[in-house]
Amino acid sequence: MCGVGICRDQLGRVNHDRASVPCLLVGNKADLDDDRAVEFELATRWSHLWNINYIETSAKTKLNVDKVPLIAF
Repeated sequence: MCGVGICRDQLGRVNHDRASVPCLLVGNKADLDDDRAVEFELATRWSHLWNINYIETSAKTKLNVDKVPLIAF
């Protein structure tokens, strides 16, 4: 999750004078619920803190994969 925070901070520095950049936090491999790198609650907390949407996906089960482009913009 730290890498995500660094990317978000960098976007803010680069884009300080322009309109906000659309952002979406995507959790991948939602089918591996027992083997999470980041808990759902933590990802949700970050998305609320940053005022962005959060969605979980799974390429294996195709969960929400088709929704990411629709939510991102």
